[in-house]
Amino acid sequence: MIVFSGDKEPAIFGGKAFVYDRGLRMPMMVRCPEHFHPGLQPGDVIDDLVSATDIGPTLIDFAGSSVPDYTYGRLFFGPNRQPEPEYSLAIRDRCNSNLIDQIRSVRSRWYKYIKNFMPKKTYYEVSHNNIAAHPAGHKLYEDGLLPPNQAAFYAPKPVEELCDTSTASYEMKNLAGDPQHKKTSVAMRRALETRKAETNETGGWKPRRCWRK
Repeated sequence: MIVFSGDKEPAIFGGKAFVYDRGLRMPMMVRCPEHFHPGLQPGDVIDDLVSATDIGPTLIDFAGSSVPDYTYGRLFFGPNRQPEPEYSLAIRDRCNSNLIDQIRSVRSRWYKYIKNFMPKKTYYEVSHNNIAAHPAGHKLYEDGLLPPNQAAFYAPKPVEELCDTSTASYEMKNLAGDPQHKKTSVAMRRALETRKAETNETGGWKPRRCWRK
């Protein structure tokens, strides 16, 4: 069995190292011989929310072993396939070793909720500093030549973001304060708090180290 997965888009303006879809969506293909009984035909496409954390549990199950209870992820295909989750979660804690940021996101099929725990830090401050487009864009920002959706990269972040991922807005329209989307914001915020409790993240979302023998 072979799992082939690619990297994210370039590390600029919401790509690699960001929790927007440009930074999270990755191509993935699986070659699974028939004797494994994958429950799929050649060329089938799984349109579920699939995370990289699903790969380990799925391969462990195919190997005939029990999936440890401390692992995350689900069996995303095969005879013991588990249901698609309602949400997929992602984190950002740093961009480089010295660029600290704390962001958590929850993604459903149609929406993404983002919580920025360090909103005063702009993306420009905590992103890859070896990309020519970043300082070039900052010069345009200082000169007032960027439209609002591009200027947001160089301005303080909102504490909460809610994006409609079913539209072609590239997650640049923040719906977090829209009364029509209040119910969605509350539900996804609650899902994020639930994951916080499950993973023992405490005080400012610094993960607690857990060593297993």
